[in-house]
Amino acid sequence: TDPNSGSTLLSAGEDEDRRYVSVNKAGFGDRISFTIASHIFGDPQFQGPPGATLAFDCRGGFDTNGLTLSLSEGERMPGGINSNAKVTQQEVTGGWKTVLVPLSKFVNEKGASPGSWSKTDRIQISGVATQSEPPLFSRFRWIMPK
Repeated sequence: TDPNSGSTLLSAGEDEDRRYVSVNKAGFGDRISFTIASHIFGDPQFQGPPGATLAFDCRGGFDTNGLTLSLSEGERMPGGINSNAKVTQQEVTGGWKTVLVPLSKFVNEKGASPGSWSKTDRIQISGVATQSEPPLFSRFRWIMPK
């Protein structure tokens, strides 16, 4: 990012009583190809407890590929591991949707899932949406099994 630039990459707002984060639509054409990442999971106070499922709400005109979530373990380190989880278009279209992503849904290139949320350094959400229905994300939380 250019510190001398007046543009911002992210935007925030409120929709249907939800505070959300999104991309700045002004930086895109009709098609919004986006990646939003955070290192919040690297902070012990925000790591998922054992057995928890990641949950969040989203809304947008996502294309047929839906969303891809990526977790990084040992990011920028030799032997670092990336694991991906796919969320189908059906799971994320038609207004605000709650998405549930258990750790077991993430798979690395060897077909294995991460052992725990506590080893995760970064989460990344990628996809393609439209200007008329940009990607909106809200209410990230952990859900424990009953």
